[in-house]
Amino acid sequence: MVKQWLISYLPQSKLALNLILGIICLNSYTFFLFVAILHR
Repeated sequence: MVKQWLISYLPQSKLALNLILGIICLNSYTFFLFVAILHR
């Protein structure tokens, strides 16, 4: 029962993790872009 729950939950957690990582990467990218514009 636990194994089946893990199998059904893992894809969702992976998707959530990718989403969080994507948001962090996007935020750091926009931050560096902002810094680059300021230092121009």
